[in-house]
Amino acid sequence: MKNAAYALGIDLGTSSCKLCLVDETGCIKCVASAGYRTHSPHSGWAEQDPADWLIALRRAAEMLHAQAGGAIKGIICISLTSAAHIGVLMDHEGRALRKALLWSDQRSHEEAAGLAQTCGQAIFEKTCNWPSTSWTLPHFLWVKNHEPGLWESVERAALSKDYLLHHLTGRWVSDPATAVSSMLCNAGRFCWSQELCAMLGLSDSMLPRIAGAGDEAGRLNRQGAAMLGLAEGIPVINGALDSATETFGAGAVLPGDFVIRIGTAGGIHVIKKDPEPDRKLLTYPYPLGSLWYSQAGTNSAGSAIAWALRPAGIETKAEPYAAFGALASRAPAGCEGLVFHPYLSGERTPYWDSRLRATFSGASFQHGREHFARAVLEGVAFSLYDAFLTLVADRKIPPAIKIVGGGSRDPLLLSILSSLLKRELHAQKQVDSAYGAALFGWLSLGQAGPGPLKDIAAEDIYLPDHGDAKIYEEGFKVYRRQAEHLQKMYGKK
Repeated sequence: MKNAAYALGIDLGTSSCKLCLVDETGCIKCVASAGYRTHSPHSGWAEQDPADWLIALRRAAEMLHAQAGGAIKGIICISLTSAAHIGVLMDHEGRALRKALLWSDQRSHEEAAGLAQTCGQAIFEKTCNWPSTSWTLPHFLWVKNHEPGLWESVERAALSKDYLLHHLTGRWVSDPATAVSSMLCNAGRFCWSQELCAMLGLSDSMLPRIAGAGDEAGRLNRQGAAMLGLAEGIPVINGALDSATETFGAGAVLPGDFVIRIGTAGGIHVIKKDPEPDRKLLTYPYPLGSLWYSQAGTNSAGSAIAWALRPAGIETKAEPYAAFGALASRAPAGCEGLVFHPYLSGERTPYWDSRLRATFSGASFQHGREHFARAVLEGVAFSLYDAFLTLVADRKIPPAIKIVGGGSRDPLLLSILSSLLKRELHAQKQVDSAYGAALFGWLSLGQAGPGPLKDIAAEDIYLPDHGDAKIYEEGFKVYRRQAEHLQKMYGKK
């Protein structure tokens, strides 16, 4: 009997490293994950130690071995994905010189504003994206400006996925979307921009080689094999950003396909035939053919709910998210006027304001814990809807939209969002970035067509409640008016 073959997807995410073992039919054999700490020494700062990523990878691999047993021997390729914009600064031996700034880090707001004012249009034309605190270029510029001694020691720079790939293969390779996420890449030619790199004093030789998504980036070397507990020589596929692999995992393969992703952050993605740059959106190459995708991104979705567990008093419960949803469900739609803006770390679409902060408004003596819990869920849904409206404009919206990520397992949140969007939502609870990366690995080997290879799980379908829709429609108007006031209050000019 032929032994089963597997692709291993590895996602170096914002809060954890996740491994997903997928067979040639698209079925998940097992998954494992291990988290790492995000350091926030000051308000609005978010950074991680790259050494912690490697420790988490080892821990997750050990857990995967315990679950998969002998199936581990069937792995025929490894495919990588990671969160965007996370740059690593290193010495000549590839050792990280400092913690890596996350996409949610807001400390570079002055650098981003300066870039936008002095050369924003030139950057936009080269990269298809407008400068903001999300991108690696202003992150690196902040380090150069505030830590000049450290900056003088920089001999190499790479994005987080490229850093992981190097530790597995010994190669320095990036993919087009990951390179574009740095704001140092010419998006029209998929090469490093000499003009943008010159702003930092970086050269091509200090950055990874940009190869096609789906190319074999290298083979698992001795160090990588030891980290994963696998045999040397397994092909390692040059994957893509986590937003792309998760969208691919949901089956979005044609122009016009929509996917909503609710993870640490929120994202609404639409596939496009050609790039359509917009200052309020993120634009990336899609890892299929010559397609692109636009993303309307929010900073705090699942992270806002995770933050709310502690003040809700249910952080230590066995199933805290289920308990939080049960608490929130005791309050009526609209929370009797209580409104939450989930700007815990600024906000992206549509405000692009790093100085915004989270706010409850409309509180009175009639509001209890259940109202505050539901207001958090409604606020996350409002922020996603706010971003959604920016993305769709005059675009035709399909009657049903797929939902992926951790938020796809939150029934109340999806019920709220369905009523706001006035659309069916199809929650694909097993689809995430690691799964999408594994599927992409199969595709790269030429052993699968685009999209899910099999219906891996029945979708949970959420239908809009027309009564709640009217309440949320009015509540969203209040949310938008208050957001405009918050911008003024927190100093946006």
